Amino acid sequence: MEQIREQFGSIDGNIVDLYKLINNRGTSISILSYGAAWHEWWFGGQNILLTGESIEDYIGYSLNKIIGRTSGRTEHGQFYIHNKKINIPINASPNAIHGGRFGLSNQLFDLEFLNQDGIKATYMAREAVDGYPGNLLVEVIYRLKNNNTVTIEISGTQSLRDGVFNPTSHTFFNLNDNSSSELSNHDLLVSSDMIAVNNQNGSYSEIKKLSEKDVKNFSEGKDIQTVLNNIDDNGLDDVYVFDRQTDFRASIKNKQSGLTLSLYGDTNALVVYTANTFNRYQKFTRGEGKPFMGIALESQMIPNSENKKIDDVVIRDGETVRRKIIYKLTC
Repeated sequence: MEQIREQFGSIDGNIVDLYKLINNRGTSISILSYGAAWHEWWFGGQNILLTGESIEDYIGYSLNKIIGRTSGRTEHGQFYIHNKKINIPINASPNAIHGGRFGLSNQLFDLEFLNQDGIKATYMAREAVDGYPGNLLVEVIYRLKNNNTVTIEISGTQSLRDGVFNPTSHTFFNLNDNSSSELSNHDLLVSSDMIAVNNQNGSYSEIKKLSEKDVKNFSEGKDIQTVLNNIDDNGLDDVYVFDRQTDFRASIKNKQSGLTLSLYGDTNALVVYTANTFNRYQKFTRGEGKPFMGIALESQMIPNSENKKIDDVVIRDGETVRRKIIYKLTC
């Protein structure tokens, strides 16, 4: 396994590091210290991620970053722990989203190579900085195997007092060749017909079963572009819920090339998001940003569980919580 370290610009005078792994088949991944972002995944001569042209294209966006302390929206920027009300900074009025303005995705991590096949990113989230209760030591380990599998392990160790922890990877995929900025030719399969219902303010409460005819039921696989053509302009931004009896969550397949990406997770929810708000001010190696040019599959616990108590996302003082996401490529 080859290891390469480079620089990828700077933020406020601080160098952004890029660490790269190349396996014995020529497949490579690269990670940025900014937001512990997954910058590239080269396989068979193509990069299957949406990749920013420069560091400026990652600033202010969740593109490919590690999200936390919590993922998704926290209703009204507040929740209770041990019957005590906690207020966190609102950054998507009237809610807080993706850990707030000073969440993990907007921080510089320390990177290091781990053994031959890993890159470890480390950051200490402090209550005085992000407004979340307690301090949280976050470690993210990316591993690239010679069978072209990538594993992301995210762990958090809490201190000072109890807090919340519901991280994810907000990585966007496009399996077309690198000249394409469309999601054409992609089939999506999600191994669940259960969905968390959005109550219009960003929080989720009831879980409902989708009918076989529901346009958002991907349990048998559907063409993504066809679905996007038959729903409103908001695209897909939906939370699928699993029983956790198996770890397979979803797959996307390029019907022309046969390239298939399968995702496995250890949490009971998956957010499917089709880059609905991407715009021309974002610059990618595939071209100018626009809606529906990629798809994110975000393995996590159900958003806003710190309020609705659907999932237990409380992390206790002194506790370490670990999450794992596995991506497998086949062709």
